[in-house]
Amino acid sequence: MSRVYIVTDSTADLTEEEVKQFEISIVPMNISIDDDNYIDGVTITKEEFKQ
Repeated sequence: MSRVYIVTDSTADLTEEEVKQFEISIVPMNISIDDDNYIDGVTITKEEFKQ
């Protein structure tokens, strides 16, 4: 029997509970603001991005 894996990028609006419940893998997106580059959820938080 094959197993299904769910993979999404970090722009998906998922709760931590959903990520854990369905064992979802999240690939962080690169964000460029002016001349600065960030990794979503790694080097910049959602709150920092909104500012």
